[in-house]
Amino acid sequence: GNIYGVRPRIASGERKTGKKAKFIQVSTGLKHACGVADNGVLECFGEDLDCQSHNFKPVKATHGQFVQVSAGHRHTCGLTNKGQIECIGATQSESNPDQSKGCTLDKKTLEGGEFVQISAGNQVTCGLVKDGTVKCFGAEGHTPELEGKDYVRINVNDKTVCGVTKENKGKCCRVTEEKKIECDESPGETSSKFTQVVGQYGLTTDGTIECLKKTAECLSPHRHNRTIETFVEIGVRSKEICGLTSQGAIRCFSREFYTRG
Repeated sequence: GNIYGVRPRIASGERKTGKKAKFIQVSTGLKHACGVADNGVLECFGEDLDCQSHNFKPVKATHGQFVQVSAGHRHTCGLTNKGQIECIGATQSESNPDQSKGCTLDKKTLEGGEFVQISAGNQVTCGLVKDGTVKCFGAEGHTPELEGKDYVRINVNDKTVCGVTKENKGKCCRVTEEKKIECDESPGETSSKFTQVVGQYGLTTDGTIECLKKTAECLSPHRHNRTIETFVEIGVRSKEICGLTSQGAIRCFSREFYTRG
């Protein structure tokens, strides 16, 4: 199907040898999607108004090869096997970059460390550093930070940055309209241990979906008896949450928790 009304272009991965590339990881943004091919380049399709799809041309890393990709709202970032983050598109604003000179890589590096995971959202991109700290960059006034150095996994959903620590504790931070950083963390209103936290939702070590903080917008499908299945991965977009069950099925719940899987 289309990505929010955008007619997709199939990423064929054609090479000079005539062989098609195999993709080892994919990521979807607001109106585009990208994949890491097995030859270490990025290929994207969908909207390209901000160069987030690199004019539909393969993206090669400045140094090394890409091993991970994260598609944000209007930009795309890749993690190289050298531990560096390189981005294309509108990484820091909603305005279109000047494409008169073609799309260029916006290379992000960190002194004294290397990235092991990336996650891109709406004008916010964060990287998990090898020492367990989290480094975020993006538009001024829209970039929250996760304090601490025990993180093992991160996720950026829109403008909310979430992380899971070695002790399976979850924490999410966001920048409010007043430009203040607001955070929720466990143990707080929940004593659950998490393996993944996305937005307001957390995937527990038991495979259930819980809310990091009880709000009108965040309702647990397990606590509201909408499912008894266990999950191994979750994703959140707008008013919907989807999960990969331990049986290999995909289940989605809207805010009213009508299943679409």
